[in-house]
Amino acid sequence: MKKNKYKDGEKYGVWEDYYPNGQLMYKTNYLNGKKHGLRESHYLDGKLKSSGSFNNDNRVGTWLEYYNNCILWSETTYLDGELHGLLTQNYVTGKLSMKGNYNHGIPSGYFESYRFINDNILKHNTVFKEFYLL
Repeated sequence: MKKNKYKDGEKYGVWEDYYPNGQLMYKTNYLNGKKHGLRESHYLDGKLKSSGSFNNDNRVGTWLEYYNNCILWSETTYLDGELHGLLTQNYVTGKLSMKGNYNHGIPSGYFESYRFINDNILKHNTVFKEFYLL
């Protein structure tokens, strides 16, 4: 099932797509046929899967993605559709698995990844400079 609107032949307003059970799957805002504003996706059981904003079909600002257990999986920042700024990812337990920075879609500086073995933290650093792995 869908709830969608058109204006002058282009997507407009809030568009909603639903699972066969009637639960909301996606909710996306459109302006002049392009994604603009908040977009949310949901799991089949209704829990939030992801949320973020668009501007003229480009991802902007902070995007959040969640595991089905409601633990934050990733937090990313976008500028004009490109990863820009800090990116973090977590394990399903909520513990940090990776973090690093992007500069206009290109990995930049230190990336840290973490593994947890018997409550011990193993940390690995990777350094990017001008998109070259050092």
